[in-house]
Amino acid sequence: MKNLITIAIIISINVMSCKAQDEIYIASWNVENLFDTIDDPSNPGDDEWLPGAVSNWTEEKLDKKQSNLARIIRSMNNGDGPDILGLCEIENKDVLAQTINKYLSDLDYEITHYDSPDPRGIDVALIYKSASAELISSEPINISIEGATRDILHCELKIRNDTLHVFVNHWPSRRGGEIETEPKRVQAASILRKKVDELFSKDKSARIIIMGDFNDMPYNKSILTTLLAVPFSCNSLSGEYSTNLFNTAYTATEKGEGSYFHQGNFNMLDQIIISKGLLDNKDLDFECGSFFIEKNELNTTKSGRFAGAPFPTFGWGRYLGGFSDHFPVAIKLKYCDD
Repeated sequence: MKNLITIAIIISINVMSCKAQDEIYIASWNVENLFDTIDDPSNPGDDEWLPGAVSNWTEEKLDKKQSNLARIIRSMNNGDGPDILGLCEIENKDVLAQTINKYLSDLDYEITHYDSPDPRGIDVALIYKSASAELISSEPINISIEGATRDILHCELKIRNDTLHVFVNHWPSRRGGEIETEPKRVQAASILRKKVDELFSKDKSARIIIMGDFNDMPYNKSILTTLLAVPFSCNSLSGEYSTNLFNTAYTATEKGEGSYFHQGNFNMLDQIIISKGLLDNKDLDFECGSFFIEKNELNTTKSGRFAGAPFPTFGWGRYLGGFSDHFPVAIKLKYCDD
């Protein structure tokens, strides 16, 4: 694990006390190939997720997958489920809606989703409780790279009287080599940064959440020097900061924790980044120290060489019947009413 101190200025935020009347629980999860069993002729990427394919992806396996995902979602936020949840690796809106209708209907989730040009046919999506947030607008943001990839989903939400901008990301993978594929993730970061700057030009205190599977670590070029999402600590006293995006996953990353297990090491590929508008101790605000990796006895591998790693649906091409190859990550926002 690289020492982030050597490659980034650590920003310390002065955390003043405020009375938290309500909390908003926000999470992000790569759910590992949530595909239906229906062949979509317009999407050759779903060919491997059919009953007759190598995966032998049947209705029974799909149902177990949906049930497993719902159990983890429901277990979050002290059993109430996240108020806002960004999702990666969704084939289409229908399979997500089916999952919610079958297993999470009582939580009253709304769905925002767009089909993207990814060659595998996977997209990102956002679900949110209708009692917690109201959708003002949404848009897909295309990432123009060779070979195409997932769009970034931008949702503008109303929470109480505050506006919250949420960006759900699933940046290009490292398949083909980390260094060789890095320019693709830098391009994604550049496009996202341009959109974020547009928001800041209109409101320098804009409240922004950037979440998802970035396929890079917090100290990699795409996040640290292109997106300019700075690692920070909220436990030291300093009221001044000149940047405007802060990576809440920093402390856990420095401790060697991660959301994804690869070649014997945990990697923090899933992160939640916030704007300084969520650090002003006014109205909707980040609850410092609340970044959390959602892992429990259900979605964790219990034994063998991968003990402690996420318990996936497939491993090494073999069906395991688990949950996902990623752990969810989460933060809390609070209202500072005083």
